[in-house]
Amino acid sequence: MLAGALLPWVVWVVLLATFVLFASTTSRALLDERPTARFREFRGVAVGP
Repeated sequence: MLAGALLPWVVWVVLLATFVLFASTTSRALLDERPTARFREFRGVAVGP
């Protein structure tokens, strides 16, 4: 019962953490003149070559 009550909160926290991490990585790469290797790797994994 407790797990069922906590599940929506866990899902929201995971989604929020993922969004914050993605936004910070993207904004940091966009503020830089050239994207960092980490962002290039992330973009390659997420979107493709």
